[in-house]
Amino acid sequence: MSDKFGTVAVYYSIFGIILEKTRGQKDGIYNNIIAGTSTGLLYRSTSGLRSCGIGGLLGFSFTTIYSFISSRTKIIEDIRETIIDFKN
Repeated sequence: MSDKFGTVAVYYSIFGIILEKTRGQKDGIYNNIIAGTSTGLLYRSTSGLRSCGIGGLLGFSFTTIYSFISSRTKIIEDIRETIIDFKN
């Protein structure tokens, strides 16, 4: 069990670092979501296409929920700024 969590953590970290370096965004919500989705896809890639898709969907779901919960204040501020810019 710990081997599986360790493998997933390493995959997620590697994808996160690669995305941070290539996109230039240090704390991007999108980086987390893409890293989680890629981790799920890669982790289940040896079990077939259907299993790979399910792994990617689970990775996407978990990291999206985590990102929205952990970054809710930043998201609310971005929405407010967008609304204010749209009104002007």
